[in-house]
Amino acid sequence: MKYRFLAGICIVCSSLFWGCSQPEPQTTSIEGIWVCTLETALDYPESKRITALLIGEGNGGIIEARGCIMWDGSYLYPWNLEQASFSDSTQTLTLVDEDGDRYEGILESDQHTIRGYFWSGDPGQNKPIDTVDFIRADPQLAQTLFYPRLPGPNGHTAYTYKSPEALEDGLEVANINTFTGDSLALYALLSNIISQDYGRLESLLVMKDSQLVLEEYFYGYDKSHLHNIHSCTKSIASLVLGIVMEHYEDVELSLPLFDFFPEYDHLAINGKELISVEHLLCMTAGFPVDDTPGWVDLDDQLLNILSRPLAEVPGEIFQYNNNNSILLGGVLQNITGEPADQLVKKYLFDLMGISSYQWAYVDGLPQCHSDLQMLPRDMAKIGQLVLNDGRWGDLQLVPKEWIQESTRPHLAESEYFDYGYHWWLRSASNKAWWDKPEIRSNAGHEMVIALGFGGQYIMIIRDLNMVVVTTASDYSNGHMARSKIPLVIEKFIPLFE
Repeated sequence: MKYRFLAGICIVCSSLFWGCSQPEPQTTSIEGIWVCTLETALDYPESKRITALLIGEGNGGIIEARGCIMWDGSYLYPWNLEQASFSDSTQTLTLVDEDGDRYEGILESDQHTIRGYFWSGDPGQNKPIDTVDFIRADPQLAQTLFYPRLPGPNGHTAYTYKSPEALEDGLEVANINTFTGDSLALYALLSNIISQDYGRLESLLVMKDSQLVLEEYFYGYDKSHLHNIHSCTKSIASLVLGIVMEHYEDVELSLPLFDFFPEYDHLAINGKELISVEHLLCMTAGFPVDDTPGWVDLDDQLLNILSRPLAEVPGEIFQYNNNNSILLGGVLQNITGEPADQLVKKYLFDLMGISSYQWAYVDGLPQCHSDLQMLPRDMAKIGQLVLNDGRWGDLQLVPKEWIQESTRPHLAESEYFDYGYHWWLRSASNKAWWDKPEIRSNAGHEMVIALGFGGQYIMIIRDLNMVVVTTASDYSNGHMARSKIPLVIEKFIPLFE
């Protein structure tokens, strides 16, 4: 695979930074933000992955560099560089990463292109292993990739609280000081967040007593930027299923899955005839997570999943599996004759003033497992809807009984989480993995959670009438992605107790 040297990259985001100061205006020809050309990018089936490089002047006029890999135009994971140098006489850029792999490139005379090669740090390797060319990028990309907040004239990044902006989007706003008097703790917490103590947060919103009291964005994001909510999509699919079941009273969770797929009835064999809709919701359907050895993907996504032999007996083992949620999308469409995205639009989004979003499709089927893109403020609305037991304003959008049933524990995912119907749950009975795992969490506040890959969270704390939303790009650091839970339990909850 191309860029073999990247395989051992350490995924500690803080190591990307040599300081908090904004890059100075270019004093040498090499400074600035660069991205590799599409022709020399990392090749992956789903998309190209672009290497980005920021070069600035450090102490004593020596250049310093930081790098990362981008996916679909967004930060994915760091490229940790330990050495950087540039020769004015030969116009040669040399970079060495933590694995000892070396990049050497020549800055062309137009100063807009660097052409070069990667060399392996392994002994005995004396030939280049990859060609990689860099071109200059939009200077704004530097903040998107490397700066949570741009520093002020003094070179420091000081946090200042501002009340969220009142928009005509259905959200009421208030000043956070109405609910907490500990402004020093709030400022210290936000300073730690800006320092990436809790990962690469790109938005952070807090609602208290049905009002938005904190709305912060980082890395150049703002309230107008859509964000991939990844598996939080599953929780929204669960909401719309509850609505559909109210309209179609003959639909029950205990019904066999293949009742909704009569065209695939011949596949209801070898235990698959035992799968129910509830098994999909609880992640106990028994489908294999990984591809079956020797399996050839089919053009029909639903057929592709239903054709696979089971790995477990339905109903016995919790196994988090996107295929369950993809099938749920098919169930919704077969019940109503409408695709899931149109059901969400009709029954939820249109009535909640949610108009800016994008669904992902495969084989013409809107995906219910991941990749719905939403605004963070609209994610907060979803949290508030659940907190209000399915009510939005004067409208009961989701049956109260479904909210209560879908957000209660149906089985234990682990010692750390329980699982409902596509919702994650935490209480004082769950262990705190981040600090002394042998001790149970003493927070005492039950949390209902929509959880998405990379740090996307909608967290609902019922007894405090509180919702917390985060979006992030901690895709390569599971510890940092999960750090949003202790962030809320240990830092935000005490502000409002």
